[in-house]
Amino acid sequence: MINSHNFTEWLNSVVDPDLIRLNVKSLSGDTPHEYLLYGLPRSERRNDGRLRDKWLRRYAHLSSGGWWVSGLDPLNDWQPMLWGRFKPDEPCIDKSKNQPIRYESPPKVSNRVTYFDVTPFIWDRVAQRYGIKRYHSPLALRLADKSRRGGGQDNHLSSNGVYSLGRTGEKQSLLSCLKEGIRPSALKQVQNRLKLPKTLCFWEWVQLHPEIPIIWTEGEKKAACLLSLGFVAIALPGIWNGRVKTENCNKYLHNETLHPDLMPMAQRGRKIIILFDKDEKPQTRYAVYQATIRTGKTIEAAGCECEVALLPGPEKGVDDFVAARGTSAEALLTKIIDDAYSLKDYQ
Repeated sequence: MINSHNFTEWLNSVVDPDLIRLNVKSLSGDTPHEYLLYGLPRSERRNDGRLRDKWLRRYAHLSSGGWWVSGLDPLNDWQPMLWGRFKPDEPCIDKSKNQPIRYESPPKVSNRVTYFDVTPFIWDRVAQRYGIKRYHSPLALRLADKSRRGGGQDNHLSSNGVYSLGRTGEKQSLLSCLKEGIRPSALKQVQNRLKLPKTLCFWEWVQLHPEIPIIWTEGEKKAACLLSLGFVAIALPGIWNGRVKTENCNKYLHNETLHPDLMPMAQRGRKIIILFDKDEKPQTRYAVYQATIRTGKTIEAAGCECEVALLPGPEKGVDDFVAARGTSAEALLTKIIDDAYSLKDYQ
């Protein structure tokens, strides 16, 4: 569940309400520690399992509450990802930089990227934008046919209010459910029992269509805003997190490769568009430039096409840009993305 305060923050970034409810939750008290500190080794806990005092002091501010966001794991069959990020309502101060730490990532754990769990409504928006029909998996079609023939034995009411199998008048409900791309809660059990191929999730469908461009942006709310407008977007936790160093990397050669979480979407020929924040500070702008070039080179090395989209300002992030432009935002943003620079021209 997400409280009204955190919900409003995401709404102000022009994110679809159902997308928020599906991926974001409010945490307070001791619960944020359970989500954020899962990666600490056993040595960082006492014999009774309690965290050592240094960690309790470091993260004492979490108890005041905040929101947690996490998506689906591309390296674990698109199951819910354990890794996520927490934005505290009362952030602590980074003494070295004398500024608040707005987002907390799990310590002692490598950063990952966020693939949002996508609603059927947004899936349809993406499909419509790129003129591609929604894919209905073999499992969906075979279950629908089995249901119409009355082959089901049990009725399983899902959280979506439709039956996964049944022979008492729910056949049409099942067929409608499958056509909408909704996977009933009992569908996986049915799949295992009948040994049928599984239904596709949104990201597997995107994998099947390398003609769909994917936007990489910095921050979860920005990616969620783009998804809400029908663009395919992946959230990086920072501008440097799209690439990782290889084992033979050194400071002169800069041998790098795509982050492992991004490799499943790196089909040869796919267009990847980098859309980072627009910042007025010269030092930050130079860092963004360097991160964009180095990330872009790893994209091209993976066989993909790289482009760079630039916001015109004065808004810093794409969510702020969309919020400020109102009803004209989608058309303006579409033009910005269509007119994105090649990596060579950007450089």
